Amino acid sequence: MHCSTIGVLLLLWHSLATVVLGANCDVKAAEKANGCTTFGVDVPFQNRFTPSCNLHDICYFCGARFSVSRLTCDKDMRSNMKSSCSGLSLIEKWACKGSADTYYGVVRVAGGIFYRSSSPSWCGESWVTSCLP
Repeated sequence: MHCSTIGVLLLLWHSLATVVLGANCDVKAAEKANGCTTFGVDVPFQNRFTPSCNLHDICYFCGARFSVSRLTCDKDMRSNMKSSCSGLSLIEKWACKGSADTYYGVVRVAGGIFYRSSSPSWCGESWVTSCLP
């Protein structure tokens, strides 16, 4: 086999592993997380942001175990939320990204009590690290 063929095969393997692990992360995160907790307040883009909130929940549960700081969890949530705004019209995208910044501001101010210094046992499961930033 030529080096270029091996390189292509490795790239395909990595891409497949990323897709499979990412899908597993989304499914498992949805089982363990509670989405975007808004305490009964109707918040714009909540459904669009739910996968980002689920990953954020996993990061808050398990981050300390893997040396992922609360700030890193929060920044990753905001980045994921903003990425989910793609495909919207210009005005909707502007509003969506603004909502992501609002969520970020709220978790920075009020989220500290939810970041776990000791993690639940399921944080040791193999899928968890694929959910972390």
